[in-house]
Amino acid sequence: MVCAVDVFRRLPLDWIHVGKGDGERTALSQMIETLALEPGDVAIMDRGLPSRSLFAELLARRVDIVARMSTSDVIGWTEVIDFLKSGKLSGVINVQVGEKGDRFSVQARLVERSRQPGRPRKGTTKERMVILTTLRSEDGFTPKEIIKIYGARWGIESLFGELKSFMNIEPFHSESVTGVEQEVAASLIWMALASSMQAEAERTLDGRRVVRTDCLRGATILIGDLLEGRSITEGMERWISGLRQYSYKPKPGRHAPRECKMPFGRSVQRGPR
Repeated sequence: MVCAVDVFRRLPLDWIHVGKGDGERTALSQMIETLALEPGDVAIMDRGLPSRSLFAELLARRVDIVARMSTSDVIGWTEVIDFLKSGKLSGVINVQVGEKGDRFSVQARLVERSRQPGRPRKGTTKERMVILTTLRSEDGFTPKEIIKIYGARWGIESLFGELKSFMNIEPFHSESVTGVEQEVAASLIWMALASSMQAEAERTLDGRRVVRTDCLRGATILIGDLLEGRSITEGMERWISGLRQYSYKPKPGRHAPRECKMPFGRSVQRGPR
């Protein structure tokens, strides 16, 4: 399953399910044909998704790109590896995009996150984070802003966490592919309703937030009303009013210290089994 999400609103936009032998890139390329992308949208991707043909498809739709790139000498893009050898933390390069035999050159920026100080833990190695983007510094997108935008990609991981924990989508109830797809679609509709309620409730709160779990609970009840043929207009207004009543002001920092068991930006080196 590959899913497109508005990471700032935690709103599912589209999804696709493909066979076991198909990869994420193939699935995303198929989904782009139906995804309502508009000029000025920004596609944020982890390092498993970037491909030259996919970038060409996005650029043809005038969609900007923020993508983490592989730094491996084996599978990394030649342009990225050459940039890494230069020792720079950011710069403008030309990259070849498009299908083989029909590629063309486009200008892009590479931004490397400053690696965390200190010696890596035993059994780990420091990992480099390099972001390729078409967002220009002339438009105010500093290297720090690019790293921050890429960090917003974690919103989709939160979405998958809600699907598996709150909605308990796994294990599936159905034993057929069609049935499983219906369960996924129903869960995403459930989540979209919760996210819409959250956005509407927070729209007039001047930075205050509502409790995300309460949004999901409210959506659960409203979907039950829909399935029983009842209108949810008044019920949604009551829930949004209640969400605003119990809103809170986010506090800087964390309530409790986080114990880091696997430092971000470091990967484990595993030997043969």
